Amino acid sequence: MVDQVRGLSSTHTQMEVAAAVGVSRKAIYNIAKEHGITFQRPTRGGANDARRKEQADAREAKYAERIRAFMELGITRRQCCGKLAIGNKAFERIIAAHGIDYPKARQGSNSCAA
Repeated sequence: MVDQVRGLSSTHTQMEVAAAVGVSRKAIYNIAKEHGITFQRPTRGGANDARRKEQADAREAKYAERIRAFMELGITRRQCCGKLAIGNKAFERIIAAHGIDYPKARQGSNSCAA
């Protein structure tokens, strides 16, 4: 079975090999890991798909526009994250990617998010 998987791996993806051999994808993964076999990458789908990346970029551009508006209103970073329903790490990534200089809390000011 290893020879059969190795022969198909040069021209097929893991899912295609699993279907051709008649075993689960997990079994193919384990065989490949044990014997150092690599497969073709799928042409579409996955976390790094171009379509998915386009959607994420469009979503982040929309968030960047709203972040600029919140900054003009004088809303704190934390309140902005709350209103957009995003985490601080995503907020930091968006403002860095779009060149937004969102001020941090000033010393002595009230830092309550409520």
